[in-house]
Amino acid sequence: MTDANTAANTAANTDANTDLTTTPVGTGLRWGILGTGGISTTFTTDILGGGFSVVAVGSRSIESAERFASEHG
Repeated sequence: MTDANTAANTAANTDANTDLTTTPVGTGLRWGILGTGGISTTFTTDILGGGFSVVAVGSRSIESAERFASEHG
């Protein structure tokens, strides 16, 4: 394995092993959500409760995306 591959694998493993429950609030991590159903609602609630922000939402209809955005800030 080359040094570049080793570095990439190390970085990927570090990211995968990061404990997000201890990530400080205000780290600048912003989320975009695709879908406006029940799973997206639960996930968004958890993200917002963890101190992160949701900055975008995608849906098949603009009405659904706008409703989701207004409900979740």
